[in-house]
Amino acid sequence: MDNPNCNFVVSNNIEVQRDNVYKIPKQYTESQHFIAASDFVITKAGWSTVAEAIISNKPLIVADRSHMEEDKNTIQYLKEH
Repeated sequence: MDNPNCNFVVSNNIEVQRDNVYKIPKQYTESQHFIAASDFVITKAGWSTVAEAIISNKPLIVADRSHMEEDKNTIQYLKEH
């Protein structure tokens, strides 16, 4: 997040205060618009965010939270397909 040439859009609950970090407003429900406007997506393995990134044809990094069953299933599916 120290690269001044990059801007980051994060969930409202992320506790980062930098000039290049923008939080999605808590009441905003159309976060897929942020994904569509992004050059790159880094996300947890929540299926809706992963699906929006894939639909928008965005390069994607998925955080592997190995203790979360839903994450394991999503990551395994992505690896297989």
